[in-house]
Amino acid sequence: MNRITQNLNIIAVPLFFILLALVGLVIYQDYGYSWDEGIQRAIGLHTYNYVLHDSQELFSHPGQYYGSFFEFGLIGAERILNLTSTQDIYFMRHLVNFSFFFAAIFVFYRIAKKRFDNHWISLLGVSFLVLSPRIFADGFYNSKDIILLSLFIFAFYFIIKFFEQPSWLNIILLSFFSALVIDLRLIGLLVPVIVVLMASMFIILVDSWSINWKQILFYIFVYGVLTIVFVYILWPYLWPDPIGNFLESLRITGNYSPQANMKIFYLGSYTTADSLPAHYIFLWLLITTPVSYTALFMFGLNAYRTRVVDLMNLQKSKTDLIFLLWFFLPLLALIILKPIIYVGWRHFYFIYPAFILIALVGLHTLSQYINNKIHSPNFQRIVLSLVSVLLLVNTFSVGLFMYKNHPYQNMYFNLLSGGIDTAQNNFELDYWGLSFREGLEYIAKNDSDQLIPISILYGSPLELEILQNDVKHRFEIVMINNLEQSATPPKYLLTNFRWGQGPDYSLENLEDKEFYSVRVEGTKIMSIYKL
Repeated sequence: MNRITQNLNIIAVPLFFILLALVGLVIYQDYGYSWDEGIQRAIGLHTYNYVLHDSQELFSHPGQYYGSFFEFGLIGAERILNLTSTQDIYFMRHLVNFSFFFAAIFVFYRIAKKRFDNHWISLLGVSFLVLSPRIFADGFYNSKDIILLSLFIFAFYFIIKFFEQPSWLNIILLSFFSALVIDLRLIGLLVPVIVVLMASMFIILVDSWSINWKQILFYIFVYGVLTIVFVYILWPYLWPDPIGNFLESLRITGNYSPQANMKIFYLGSYTTADSLPAHYIFLWLLITTPVSYTALFMFGLNAYRTRVVDLMNLQKSKTDLIFLLWFFLPLLALIILKPIIYVGWRHFYFIYPAFILIALVGLHTLSQYINNKIHSPNFQRIVLSLVSVLLLVNTFSVGLFMYKNHPYQNMYFNLLSGGIDTAQNNFELDYWGLSFREGLEYIAKNDSDQLIPISILYGSPLELEILQNDVKHRFEIVMINNLEQSATPPKYLLTNFRWGQGPDYSLENLEDKEFYSVRVEGTKIMSIYKL
């Protein structure tokens, strides 16, 4: 290995993460306000007031059943930084959200490094995670699903660490992150389930390990106790009645959702969230993930299929079993429990790191297969080069899409969907309402009125919160369903085309009044009509 190669090996990983951090710092203020951000902040605010001021508002808020430690921390950051401008508050939230995701990406690199013992393969896996447009964009404003994804990465890192090297430190850290996952979303209960499954497999299938079966049971008992303690400490909603409130949260989040009757546009027609077919999550995952990652994932599954016997040898392949459980157990729970899901596959983003790790297994297996089956060195190089070029082309096209369409990376649809131009006829586009920010800023820049009445079709008045104060106060929201009571009719109508047409306007009759539109790859995701 020459000196240049050695130096490249040394600097590649830190250089990648430094560049990623710089990208995040440069662009975190570019994203709009997502519809759930106000709800999430309210959960944090009520929790903060309960913990520090004994306010009881938390227990009457619809979000009381969801863990709030992350939102509590964001409210704490608001107070420490003395932020008063709502734009500053949401910019801070976006930066902290990305920072947490960034830390998880580094831990993901550590997981891949443990499995493959190759920093180039591990770095490639990290690149796949970053160059997943929807995941990357949500990393700035989605304080639910991306934080859950991040916490799953932390938890599974310590699962792997514990089953490699049982120790008090590893069991404490595993318990802590297991509790954080559970506190954020009760789907996190799958983490201790997987820990117990792995421990059971060790007891049943492995003759020798660094500890015997009695020690394994003792560690699992300690893990369970510590996890319960951490769940209680880190979830203030449980404090007044730990068992009762936990069971109530489990009942509410498992069997009921206020979004059950929400209209969902899927495969070209509207249905309700509680009537979505079983393939909803699987199809969304398929059409919004770069095709090359999915192809490698299939290679990885095939590699596992041909290595069933090896996988039962936990001494040799326990990490691979953890990857498989991480990906497939939540999907099995989805099929059996049939929870309410909607607006894409974001509720299951937390399985995506496992998806990528299995894809890396596929890439590693494919390269080994080529080396073992093709004996001609020249032909080997040709085939490996062809695979590399195909992967590079697809990855480059994904990166190009992300660059060209910033900050709307969450509008990515792959070739299997026909791209966004075809996907608009079958799937929801800007379901977060992120594009309204650009529309509002455009109006403010091109309209000199000091007070501008507007209506946001199926949007929220909170869309204004991401704007500068001097801009925000120029707008007056006229609710669509209260037009008759409004003394001032709206001057502009903004819509992201979600849920069809409004009750008072037919968009087809407004085409000649279009004032501005936001487009991704030429497809409208938001329009403004001057009335």
